[in-house]
Amino acid sequence: MRAKPAAQAPADRLAFSLMAAALALPIMFAAKDVFDWQIFGIADPKVQAMGMAVFLLGFVITFLSMLHNEYAAPTIHIQKEAGHRLADSGLYGMLRHPMYLGFILFTAGTCLFLGSYAATAFSLLALTASAIYRIQIEEKTLARDLPGYSDYISRVKWRLLPFIY
Repeated sequence: MRAKPAAQAPADRLAFSLMAAALALPIMFAAKDVFDWQIFGIADPKVQAMGMAVFLLGFVITFLSMLHNEYAAPTIHIQKEAGHRLADSGLYGMLRHPMYLGFILFTAGTCLFLGSYAATAFSLLALTASAIYRIQIEEKTLARDLPGYSDYISRVKWRLLPFIY
């Protein structure tokens, strides 16, 4: 996770901030919803168990993404000094941004496990929107600066979710 915050473009700084907020806020929302608001009621234990399964799936996807992309970093930049090359194996052979899918699943799964339908919906909306925004910024940089990325786009059609986006 080699970060380069000094070289981070303003659009990426905004995208990173939105994504960080979309990862953190749903958990706080879930706690407030479960103990105070109960907007859509509290999920029963079977639904909460499904939430744990979704969390685990998201965690595994994120972990596998990190294994297959040693250049993953909180900032969008090409790591020339580390010999940055295209990650296109494993999950990256099916999706261009599997780590973001993992983030969405493990955060939504956490909210569901905690028992909040409202926080689960909020997390899905907030993280999906912030991921799509960040993907647009990331792909412009990668297509411009990473050799082979344009060809990769033509080979791997789906960014985040097969058959949808």
